Amino acid sequence: MRIFILTLITFGSLLLFTAESPAHNALPSVQWCSSGTPVPVAEFKFYPAMLIQQRDAELDAAALAGENGVFDHGVFDDDYDFGTKRAVAHCGQFQQQGNGDIGSVLPLIESPQTFLGADHHSSYSLDQGLIGTCVRCESSSTGRNR
Repeated sequence: MRIFILTLITFGSLLLFTAESPAHNALPSVQWCSSGTPVPVAEFKFYPAMLIQQRDAELDAAALAGENGVFDHGVFDDDYDFGTKRAVAHCGQFQQQGNGDIGSVLPLIESPQTFLGADHHSSYSLDQGLIGTCVRCESSSTGRNR
């Protein structure tokens, strides 16, 4: 029962996050996991020192390779983008094979609030850390048995 309630709260938060930030939807589409059940599979807490060290190492490697730090959509790789990439990479380890969305995993960022706000590119910084949950889309029969 606890897992079911946590699933409902997590999925509700996921939908709320999606509605509040149309420029960066947490869901790849509004239909994500419509044929399954979103299930929390892991929590993460990225400490500021770790995030900053990883970012600096990537920037150093990019500088050595002659890259300019610009994404393909024309926005500089700021702390928000870096935090997002770290959360996606971390949650990716929980992905499983499945049809359609079944088995896919998304990070649900819970804190800090600056990451969730409309001005996240200017207000969020890695020195605030990042806390969230990895949510996997499981077949409805599997999701209910957890």
